[in-house]
Amino acid sequence: MAPIKPGPGLLRPECQLSRAAALALVWGCLSVADAAAFESDVNYGLTAWLAMKAGFTSQQAEFIATGNRRSDSGLIHTVELAFQSACLWPDDTGARNIESLHYPAAKAVPALPANRAVEPGSDAARRGLVELRSAPAEQASFLLHKLGESLMPLQDSWSHQGIPQVPAPGYFSCDPERASAHPAARGGWASHRADHTRAWPDDTEKMAKATYEALIAFPNVAGNIRRPREWDSLRPALSAFTKASTKSEKKAWFESQLFTDTSFLDGITLPDGKVRWTMKGKKDLLPALRGKRSEQRPVEPYVLQFFNDFFADWIVATDFSKLSAKFGPGIEARPRNASPASRVMPRAELAARLKAWRLRDHGRVAESVHSAGPLSERQIAEINRLARDQEAVARYGSIADAFYPMTVKGKDVQPLLPFLVASLSDAPAPRAVAIAKLRHLPYDALAFVAEKTPHGWNLIAVTSMVEH
Repeated sequence: MAPIKPGPGLLRPECQLSRAAALALVWGCLSVADAAAFESDVNYGLTAWLAMKAGFTSQQAEFIATGNRRSDSGLIHTVELAFQSACLWPDDTGARNIESLHYPAAKAVPALPANRAVEPGSDAARRGLVELRSAPAEQASFLLHKLGESLMPLQDSWSHQGIPQVPAPGYFSCDPERASAHPAARGGWASHRADHTRAWPDDTEKMAKATYEALIAFPNVAGNIRRPREWDSLRPALSAFTKASTKSEKKAWFESQLFTDTSFLDGITLPDGKVRWTMKGKKDLLPALRGKRSEQRPVEPYVLQFFNDFFADWIVATDFSKLSAKFGPGIEARPRNASPASRVMPRAELAARLKAWRLRDHGRVAESVHSAGPLSERQIAEINRLARDQEAVARYGSIADAFYPMTVKGKDVQPLLPFLVASLSDAPAPRAVAIAKLRHLPYDALAFVAEKTPHGWNLIAVTSMVEH
């Protein structure tokens, strides 16, 4: 097999196609925002590899993989967060988008999780692929991106199989009829384990085989007859891919398969491994955030000012203890065994969590920061140790650089926002929460909880949810 040129991951700089692929270009060059699903090692890299083994050209394979990766974050109105649509602002449309892409079930939301169990390879998971069959074969050139998009729910039906779990962030509640998160048997709503191939070797092979069969079944493009490899000939290499447990190992595998660009691995939640990951993923084409502050309406001005000031300091901070002292609780921390709804994080823990979410190697600290309970002294010490290396900390020039753009859903037109603020009316004291998604952490949504005291607003907690 000749080296892949331009190869998966290099489409957008070139974007030079035949006239037959013009419509695919329109779809494929929209953005490079990380989507959900397994993670980009699967929904982009493995999908491209399987497509080439199925006989697609490297350029066609890239369109397919791009469609898979971008299907739920390629346009601003398709970016959905469960914190937004199932917790703070219940929204059937957003919740259904998340369900159809990542938790395909025969029963649509709103419905209790027990009635929305995800079955691997189910009819619900193949719905998009079935719809593609009705398209005329001569249009195959224009549907490569759509093919990739349709593969995502099929792939996720293996990683997310079972009954979706309802997130329990503690400081606010989520609607069980609209929430879809990793099933408890796959690691739960606060764990990335469901989407790590090494944890599910049998399911990964079944997912890959189903993906391969769907690729083979797709009509020939522009009359060019494909000659797919026999499935059994792919299994040894697939096994090595599945077992790779770090970014370094995944990168080595793709390079062994002659991928010339592995930057799509940036952001996956495996630890870096033997070599620090320094490669940056391609910049997406989502609309840019114009301002350096949020102008969300209607939000109490003092609350909005507090979060604007906090985020502006946090994304450039190097002294997180000082940051925690400035914005953290001005009141005595409530007992460590207090209920999540009333708990206030001690400043040392708050500083450690703020520090951990700025670390680039999320896989090293994921188990700690996704823990709903208090961090132990050992966990805090490990986070502090890792962050002493300033090269390990993600740096941003401004709020606009740091966050994915978000929108407030509703009738009123609002500007794109770096974070969204909501009041928590059922809290024991006046509280507000801001949700955001950092650029280097595409598979996590963060929630920052603030409480009003006689001295003003104070940050009392940071919580999160795995958003894929």
